[in-house]
Amino acid sequence: MFCLLRKSVVGIFGVLLLPCLSACGGGGSGSPGGSGGSGFPTDESPLVGYSYSVEAGNSVSSPGNAIAQAILADGSGGKYTTLTGVTGIDPQLPALATVGGSGYLFVPSAVSDNLTVFQTNGSSLVQVGGAIALSYSPQGNAIAVLSGPYLVLGDDLGNIHVYSVESGGILGVERTYATVSSSYAITGIAASPDNKYLMVEGTSANQSVEFSEFQIGSGGQLTLVGSTTLSPTNFNFSNLTADPSTTNGDYFYSGGTNGFYLISASASGPTATVLSTPTDGGGEWDFVGWIDPTGTWIYIDAWDAHTSAYTFDQFSIGPTGQTTYVGTEPNCNPANTAASFNGTYNASQGLVLFSVTRTPVCTFNAIGGDLNKPAVSPGAGGVEMGPAGIMVAS
Repeated sequence: MFCLLRKSVVGIFGVLLLPCLSACGGGGSGSPGGSGGSGFPTDESPLVGYSYSVEAGNSVSSPGNAIAQAILADGSGGKYTTLTGVTGIDPQLPALATVGGSGYLFVPSAVSDNLTVFQTNGSSLVQVGGAIALSYSPQGNAIAVLSGPYLVLGDDLGNIHVYSVESGGILGVERTYATVSSSYAITGIAASPDNKYLMVEGTSANQSVEFSEFQIGSGGQLTLVGSTTLSPTNFNFSNLTADPSTTNGDYFYSGGTNGFYLISASASGPTATVLSTPTDGGGEWDFVGWIDPTGTWIYIDAWDAHTSAYTFDQFSIGPTGQTTYVGTEPNCNPANTAASFNGTYNASQGLVLFSVTRTPVCTFNAIGGDLNKPAVSPGAGGVEMGPAGIMVAS
């Protein structure tokens, strides 16, 4: 099972292996540590994945909710679980790790500087223990899981923190690594699929962007290789994404203004290149939407600030990671808001699921890199992602 991390306003993906899960049914809710849901959906659409999202409360005394829900092929929802009163007031992007066949969802909170853990099983969700206090403020999109598994979190002082994930979702001893500059808050973390490089993205107070490259060693040990910096002109949106194919090299992509970015990892350190979309003109916000598993195609969500309209642009990826514009695919943003659509691929069904904050999940058939939007739409019955969440494919 493949898992891609999702961001609410700025996105980043990471690929995780999970055991195959199968379940679908009607709705329900539960208290912290509990689950609910029974019955079956009225259509015959097959199960294609699950969503896990977190919603903040209005104050410390009014914590938020955690929600798990099955997703069907047409974007509609199946069985679900809602846990109330379990998160901090400012939950960040979660990450999912698998240990001994069990999945664990880690949800950091920057306001309360803690980490909440849930055990997942399809559309069920159970809190594991109480919140774990952190000695730093985790940043919104700075989270990843390395093979092992190891949980990686970033703070606002240019550091990343690495923990082994043990049986029962327990975290091992913390190891802290500094990037090149402490003036950069960590805004994105992604690992290459061969588990060779960890790319870390940081943003300074004046909006310049730094990419720091680490080599991943045994036991999750990291070695800083080098870094590269972009000027504030190329302010990014922190959805750092690793190319799932390493046939031609270890490439990463990230969204921004005035183009999106290619970051190439190598033994001598990272290099960054600004790439253009057809409508770039100083008013476009580009988000990395999805890269197909072969590393042949990349899809960019391009929002034009002048017209307040979205395009979903397809590019081919060349052997050096450079991209060539191919065409525009159907829009999948009914709200037409400036936020990233992030894709999760279900290989067995040949479907890509896209989601954005407060917008129903939509599905595309993916054949030969081309996305074809099905005629069936979930409408009001579609699964909606919370402000911070991820999807996994069954």
